[in-house]
Amino acid sequence: LRPRRRQPETEASPIGLPLSRGTFASPTALLERSTPSSWSACSPFCPTRRAPSDSIHSLMAPGGRLGLTDVTVDGDLPPELGGIAARVGCLGGALSRGTYATLVEESGFDVEVNEDCADVAAGFLESISAKLKAARIAAALGGIQVPAKLLESAGNILETAQRLAAQRVLGYAMLVARRRV
Repeated sequence: LRPRRRQPETEASPIGLPLSRGTFASPTALLERSTPSSWSACSPFCPTRRAPSDSIHSLMAPGGRLGLTDVTVDGDLPPELGGIAARVGCLGGALSRGTYATLVEESGFDVEVNEDCADVAAGFLESISAKLKAARIAAALGGIQVPAKLLESAGNILETAQRLAAQRVLGYAMLVARRRV
């Protein structure tokens, strides 16, 4: 008899799939090469947005599938979308659809779907707008302590992002890829 490997702590996701505790940055928290599929949405915690696909590859079973959705950009982002607030909002550091596909392929996956979902960007930004309005109301009523300057900065970032989305400079994409066997 061999000793059993300690299983990672897991919990159910909202749709019933098991989720392991840990991050993509520390894949040792999960069983290596055992995950049949993975989904990543918005990777602002990774400065190059490459770390998730590299780490997922080490976790993914051969032939396993990766889904990736994220904000995309066609061209250069203006400086106001380069700061930490824009990163937290999934805007800063956005890449083109082609660059995402290249990064996923360089990480050992074959891209099966690379879909432009630009219409999703407007809805995504509307949800941010609604949250910002709620934060402004809560701050005005004294329910939360948020500096007015921070709310103003967030509003400026949102206005810039909405303008860029209307110009189709800022968008959204979905990629589906399969780990090479």
